[in-house]
Amino acid sequence: MASLYRDDDPSVGLSLQDTIECAGHHSVGARNVSQAFQLFARG
Repeated sequence: MASLYRDDDPSVGLSLQDTIECAGHHSVGARNVSQAFQLFARG
């Protein structure tokens, strides 16, 4: 199972990715809402 996060600031996105993955989860990042919806729709 993956955790989807969205942030338009690359440094914040990397921080979120690191935090999620350190907690043992797979992370999927999106830079905007449109991209997040596309990723969410793919499953």
